[in-house]
Amino acid sequence: MTVGWPISIHNLHLRLGKRTVLMDIDARLEKAGRTVVLGANGAGKTALLRVLHGLQKPSSGTIQWGEYSLSAVCNQAYVPAGAKPFRRSVLGNILLALRLKNVTGKVAQARAFQALELCQLQHLADHPAQRLSSGETQKLFLARAWALGAQTLLLDEPTANLDPASTTSIEKLIN
Repeated sequence: MTVGWPISIHNLHLRLGKRTVLMDIDARLEKAGRTVVLGANGAGKTALLRVLHGLQKPSSGTIQWGEYSLSAVCNQAYVPAGAKPFRRSVLGNILLALRLKNVTGKVAQARAFQALELCQLQHLADHPAQRLSSGETQKLFLARAWALGAQTLLLDEPTANLDPASTTSIEKLIN
């Protein structure tokens, strides 16, 4: 997770049905640098990322992104583990995300192509996104986040199930 805003988490709890997934989480993540959340399977790492992104409402507790209490205003992106791209071209995936943020026309095209170039995917711009390899798919999600101008990246296992070359490539992009 790369942090663009200071994040303060106080007394965070998350219950899903009868199961307590997160309990008594207190943390402060400063503006610069990376934070890695490590833990055993089922420890709540993904649940924490989903709560931070706003996909899951906590049962109790508070999260502050800088001076804001809503993650949506903080220009962040979440890349879940095993996510599948939209049924569009590689370029179309990025343009759709930009359109959902009201970025269209030449500005959207320029940002999309710049992100594809950064992630070395420009040669696949017209390729169906669902036919990408796992490593290329991760690059696509990173390109989409950067095209959106995300200041905070919430990455859930960004190199899981990738070969060593793809892992190195994704780690370089994140760095």
